[in-house]
Amino acid sequence: TELRLISPSEASCQSGRLIAEVPPQAKGFRVNTPQMNVTDLGTSFGLDAKERRTELHVFNGSVEFLPAASTTKQNLKEGAGAVTESSGPARLISANSTAFASLFDLQQKSSAAEVLRHEQWRAASSRLDEDPSLLVHFDFEQTELSDWRLPNTSSRKKTALDATIVGC
Repeated sequence: TELRLISPSEASCQSGRLIAEVPPQAKGFRVNTPQMNVTDLGTSFGLDAKERRTELHVFNGSVEFLPAASTTKQNLKEGAGAVTESSGPARLISANSTAFASLFDLQQKSSAAEVLRHEQWRAASSRLDEDPSLLVHFDFEQTELSDWRLPNTSSRKKTALDATIVGC
């Protein structure tokens, strides 16, 4: 998403997809796209801005929007939406929350990816331990927060000592 913060109460979205969860004290928050200007009236809404088309989806509360090709503001309530294309008039649609990933969906996907990356790292670490030429292996897995000692986990650890963490 290409988003530019203009002020504490205004942003500009040239392209991309976003969800705005606007608290009551921020009522009046505005997001501008090339095809429309949206003013929050205490709500959560989604925007999908493309080069020549913007979709607005109201998930909760209501918003006021002004299509770029019009001088008349329109009000949309929960469950409603609008599409504006280039310089044409706005077309009303139903809001589609499934088209927008929620924060919890993103957090779950991020956590799953993090677990997978850690498992891949552990597998690579195990393969390293099998290398007979490996003299030292510091994996940072068995350290205590207050301990400066970093154990050498190499199978040939008798040939090299543990390390000390300094400035980390």
